[in-house]
Parts: sequence; structure tokens; C-alpha cells
Amino acid sequence: MIADQVFESAKLRAGSLEAELRDWLTLTAPGGVLQKNNSQMVLVQKTFDATLERLRNYCTLLSNATPQAGISNQNFMEIACIDKIMREAFDLWGAYRTWFSQRFVGRFQSYLLATDGIAHDCYQAVAERLKALGINIDLRSYPITSFDGRYDSPYTIARGKRFRTNHIETLPVPMIAVPWNLQTLSWNSLAIHHEVGHDLDVDLGMPSKEIADHLGSELLKQKTVDLRVQAWQRWSKEIVADYFGILLGGPAYLGFIAAYLARHPSDSIELGGEELHPVPYLRILLVAKFVQRVWGPTNPQVAAYVGGICTDWRNIYPKVQQYIVDFEKDFDL
Repeated sequence: MIADQVFESAKLRAGSLEAELRDWLTLTAPGGVLQKNNSQMVLVQKTFDATLERLRNYCTLLSNATPQAGISNQNFMEIACIDKIMREAFDLWGAYRTWFSQRFVGRFQSYLLATDGIAHDCYQAVAERLKALGINIDLRSYPITSFDGRYDSPYTIARGKRFRTNHIETLPVPMIAVPWNLQTLSWNSLAIHHEVGHDLDVDLGMPSKEIADHLGSELLKQKTVDLRVQAWQRWSKEIVADYFGILLGGPAYLGFIAAYLARHPSDSIELGGEELHPVPYLRILLVAKFVQRVWGPTNPQVAAYVGGICTDWRNIYPKVQQYIVDFEKDFDL
């Protein structure tokens, strides 16, 4: 009896999920309320279509199996596998449903429409550049953005990552979450460019890893101390995301990130043990160097802007330990 109920429940939930996905696909169809999210919903549906097909195959095999007297551990394990697939599917779809649903809340609509637009434009710009260079990489859908109050800074879960560590399915569409308070200032939308940078890094085959490997070998040739070598390699993903922030967001990204990271010295000028983000003091100076290289040579106003921020930054943090300052020797590399 227990096994029968678990089995029937899984089949009913599968039918419910299938019907709901059809409804949401209609909402994102041309002319629908969420038509700008159509490419994202199509990818989500394809993932769940594959899950539901696998589930149907499981159910058919189980239904056609020779009936056994009573319940055995073996046939219950098969039913439990079906139940696990459905629980994970609902958990993953629940995350996407929550994020899509925020677009129906009046006060959030304009912000999420804008951040969706930023993510779309970033992906479109890179796709066009890839095409111009003759590089055949399909970026597929741009990330979906939404609010999440669990952290005080934005974060992303990239395509191909698991929403939870025990899930079988991986994310078909990247997710970019922003804290609720970021909507109060349009300036903060430049955080989206950085998070999109992480998603692009994954979709482009992890150039950050190639950069980390290259940095490691070059720094070792220069007999750089291990502390610095390991830190630069650990920071490579964030450095790449910051570089995308500059390329896609323009010089203003420097002003945003400097204001965002201007914290108490105890949080800004010390090297953490296994911290994945560069020391904020160094990070702003490195971003400034990037902006100067990309935009400054042909634009005196940008050069002055960068110089002003760097002067302010060094004045805010006048007492920095020498081992932190020594990292600046590696900036050109």
C-alpha cells in the first residue's frame, strides 16, 4: 500500500508539473505577459521535458514488471528513485517559478525588466563579437535576474551548476540574484555586469582557468612568493568578471565598485585565508588599471576620472601593509 501511494503520487505530480510548464510557456509566448523571458522558459521546459520523459520510462518499466507478492526492498527502491526524481524536479522548478513570479509584483516589474535587459544586452554584445571573430560558441539564453535576501551582495548560479548539491539536474538558465536593497539606486545595476561576467566565463569555457594557469607559470618564472601566486590564481574568476564589468558596463563600473567596496579598513586591506575575491584595496586599483588600458589612451576625461578615483582610494586607505602593496608589482602581468 505504501509503495502504491508513493508511485501514484509521483505520477500525479509529474502530470501537474507538465501542465504548469505549459501554462508558463504560454505566459512567455509572443504577446504574453512575460514575452521577454521566452528564450529562458523554452530552455527550462526542455530540461524538464527530458526529466519527465525519463520518469515516464521508469514508470512504464515498473508497470510492466512481473507483479510480486507483497512489497520487496528491490521494487520499493525503484519506486523511491521515481519519487526522488519528482522531488528534485519540483525543487528546481520551484526556484525558477519564484523568480519568474516576482515579475508580477508591481513595484518590482520595472527593475527586473531593466536588469533582464542588461543581462540580455551583455550576452548579445558578446555573441556578436564571437560571430565577428569567427568563433563558434552558442551562448544560448542570457541569465534570469531576481531578488534574494539571503546575502548582502549579488551572486550568480551559472548554467550547468546544480541548484542544490544533491540534485541530478543542472541549471539550464543561469540565475543572477540581487539583494532587495540594490533596487533603491540605479547606479547599483552595474553589479549585473559583473555577475553576467561569471556566467559568460562558464559559457565561454572558463577563460578564467586558463588565465589562472598562465599567471601561475609566469609568476613562478619571476620567482614570486607563493602567497601572491596562490592568491592571484584563486582570484582569477573575480578578476575576469570585473574585466567583463568594464568591457560591458564602461568606465562607470570603476566608480560603482569603488563605492560598493569602500568599507572599514579591517574589511578592505587585509588578505583573507582562502578568500576568492581580491583584497578590496587591490581590487579597485586593478580595476582602475583595466579601465585606463581599455578606455584611457584615447580619452583624457577617462584618464582624469581614473586618476581621481585612485587618489581618493589611496587617501581613504593610507596605511597598507607592504606585503599587500607588493601585489601591485604584478598588475602589468
